[in-house]
Amino acid sequence: MTAIERLEELVTDQEDIDIYTDYHDVECIPSIVKDCDTLDDFYEHIYDAYSEYSSDICYDIWNDAVEKVIDEFEIEKDSDEYFELADFMDENRFEFFNVNEPDFMDTMIKCDIFFNLSFEDIGDYLPNEKWTYEDNKLVAIARDSDFMEILNVLGYSAKDFIKGYQTDKTLKNIYDALFECTAGYVYKLTFLVECTVSEYYEAKGSAITIDCGNVGFVNTWQGAGSTLEIDIDKPVYLPKDSFTIYQKDSYSYSVDEIYGLCGDAWNGSIIVEEEK
Repeated sequence: MTAIERLEELVTDQEDIDIYTDYHDVECIPSIVKDCDTLDDFYEHIYDAYSEYSSDICYDIWNDAVEKVIDEFEIEKDSDEYFELADFMDENRFEFFNVNEPDFMDTMIKCDIFFNLSFEDIGDYLPNEKWTYEDNKLVAIARDSDFMEILNVLGYSAKDFIKGYQTDKTLKNIYDALFECTAGYVYKLTFLVECTVSEYYEAKGSAITIDCGNVGFVNTWQGAGSTLEIDIDKPVYLPKDSFTIYQKDSYSYSVDEIYGLCGDAWNGSIIVEEEK
């Protein structure tokens, strides 16, 4: 048996090993996602990480086999036979292994979704002079109140809100959450969701429907917000370009930094939709 044949025999003994990169681990994916802007960026990052990891494993197996052959055949380093072994290893690095790339796109990540209000006078949707009270009871909201934009996206009318803000659980939660905010600051309607990496990138250029979990008003400029207890009992449709989605902890004054939540708080989900 030649040294090359012995090397091939040693490496072939490892052929049942399936080499998977540990970058499919759910704790590792978010650190890659937050550095990417597009799906192509993600693929490029994940390919580099995967290639580096799997190459290292293959190299270690080959290198151990080469060392054994050198000892068994008493081959001197820098000899022609030594370089012949090295060349054979380089040419056949992945020949005897099942090198499998996991489906990273199905990895679950936690994300914050912010509804982007269109008006410039931020904070104008909070209770103000456009809300009319009689005997400490809300009786009217002006049609030009920016709060109407919040109600519309949640599927309610001003009439619905005025009728139910004291009795309906969801509407009462919305009303109470608004009074936990300070007028004049930037509080955005915020949804906490968990989705796949694929859904995350697809959502950036599409409309989405949110099966709501924890929802509230969050001010990421100054690190404040309402409680995240608005219980939305029906799906919420957000048109394309009406929202921003971030992987949690990928921006300053994130929801997680403000509230210090546990992972179960991201309990909503999304469906990427065709534009209606």
